[in-house]
Amino acid sequence: MFPRQLIVSLLALIFVAPTAHAQIGAAAGIAEYMNPYFLRRDLKLITEIFELDEGQQAVFEAFYFEYEDSHEQGRTTTTDSFENLQARVKEGMGEEELLREVFRPFREQADRWHDNRDLLLASLRSVLNGDQLARWDEMMRSLRLEKELGRCNVLSGESVNLRRVLRTTEIPRDAQLIAEPALVAWELAIDEALLAREQPARKAQQAIMNAMTESELKDAYDPVIELLALDAKIRDLQEVHRGLIATAFGTWGPTFEQAALAAAYPQIYGRKNAVERIFDAALERTDLDEDTTLRVTELDTEFRTEIAAKRAAWREALVTYEQEDK
Repeated sequence: MFPRQLIVSLLALIFVAPTAHAQIGAAAGIAEYMNPYFLRRDLKLITEIFELDEGQQAVFEAFYFEYEDSHEQGRTTTTDSFENLQARVKEGMGEEELLREVFRPFREQADRWHDNRDLLLASLRSVLNGDQLARWDEMMRSLRLEKELGRCNVLSGESVNLRRVLRTTEIPRDAQLIAEPALVAWELAIDEALLAREQPARKAQQAIMNAMTESELKDAYDPVIELLALDAKIRDLQEVHRGLIATAFGTWGPTFEQAALAAAYPQIYGRKNAVERIFDAALERTDLDEDTTLRVTELDTEFRTEIAAKRAAWREALVTYEQEDK
């Protein structure tokens, strides 16, 4: 195989192929590192979470734009390295040597990506006052839930933010206050799992990159499996705490649980089926007599009980399939 053909095949394997090899590329963070961790829309998020005043906000925005420029420079460097790759490929270069040359820009970009993110967080910390610094851990927990949880999207139901789900419901404020301890318990459990995942995920990404560099993709499967185990733990925590929070909401529990399930498993709970919509329309009619309305209500209850059980079985089957497929 000519070097150019090998390069094209490798990049297609990593970025395009819908196979386990593509999952390895994703787990290595190759595409992720080409985009900044913090986006401009995060300026508002950080301002709200850390309660920055106008002066602090102005200083932090200056730090952010330096971060953005640094990332773009790194991205350009990585892109230029690929454009010049063919010129660096030497006649007779072995496959492993070629692979090291192919992935070298990604390694360098990964280091820059992490360094830039850490530097921006250090800059953020430098603008905070004493009261804000005293709440640093609490604020970072909120930031991690917003930024990190969304990155854990390998398994269905893993990345759902139950705080966001709550904001989409019409559950009254007094009921939310009653369930607040359960929500805080969810935050603490998920945050602990996210922290436990952070360093192993970084080490796994490096191991995966090494495996691809040495042309031994099979060596990358164990790190991917380890990552999936961490993802599965987060998904399991989501399942447990969703039920605990729903229970804490009391009579509003079913409302919350339905919204949470729709967010976690949209392909199963995201929309009502045709029969449910027919029952909804029938029960909205005002021209039915009392007996007919009662019978329709009974049928509606029976059907929804049955479909709820079916959906629970579908969800369980999906979880099992994902575990076996990954």
